[in-house]
Amino acid sequence: REIRRKTANPSHPFSKFSVGNLDTLADRENDPVWDDLKAFYDAEYSASRMALAVIGRQSTDELMGMVEGMFSEVPAHTVKPKGSVPAYLPGQLGVRINVEPLAELRTVELQFPAPSATRHFRERPVELLLFLLGHEGEGSLFSLLKAKGWAEYLSSFDSGSDDHTLVSVKIGLTEEGFQNWEDVVGHCFQYIRLLGQEESLERYFEEKRRISELNFQFSEPQK
Repeated sequence: REIRRKTANPSHPFSKFSVGNLDTLADRENDPVWDDLKAFYDAEYSASRMALAVIGRQSTDELMGMVEGMFSEVPAHTVKPKGSVPAYLPGQLGVRINVEPLAELRTVELQFPAPSATRHFRERPVELLLFLLGHEGEGSLFSLLKAKGWAEYLSSFDSGSDDHTLVSVKIGLTEEGFQNWEDVVGHCFQYIRLLGQEESLERYFEEKRRISELNFQFSEPQK
C-alpha cells in the first residue's frame, strides 16, 4: 500500500502518509496540533455528509425520538467540495515496479486505475469484473495458469478512495511461473481482452447475483 502511495500523484490525498507518530503529530512553536484538528473538524464534520440506519423492535416514532435525542446536536453545514486532481499522473501509468521482499515471495500484481464506481452501486460493475477475473473454474485465467504450472493462487480485489477505484489482480507464482512472469502478464491481458469482446455480461451478472443470494441466505451468524 505504501508503494502505491509513493507512486501516486503527490497532489492527491491518496499519496499522503496515513499514520503519524509523536514526531509528526507533535506541537510546533505557535502551531499546536489541537488548532489543526479543530479547524479540520469545523470544516469537514457535518451531518450533511452522513447517513444513519436504525433497526429495532420499537415503533418508527420511538426510534425517531431516540435518534433525535442522540444525534440532533451533530453540526450541520455545507461542506465545500474540494477540487479534484487525478490519483495518478500520465507518467505514473503503464510502469513496472520491482519490489524485493525480505521473505521468499513470488508474486505479480496488475493494478488498473479506474473512475469511482460509487454511482453504479446498484449494478456493481467492479464487483462483476472482480468475479470474472478471480474465477477459478474451467476456462478461467487461473485454471490456465495453474495447468501450465505457473500459478499457486490468484486473487482479485479493489481499493482506492472516493474519487477513483483501483482494480487489482494478484497472482502467486511458482518458481517456473516466476521465470515466465512476462507470459503470465500476457495471459492476463488476453483474458481481459476476451471479456471486452463479449457482447453482453448479463449471464455472468445473473450467476454472480445467484451466488450472492445464496451466500446471504445461508451466511454464518455474525457477532
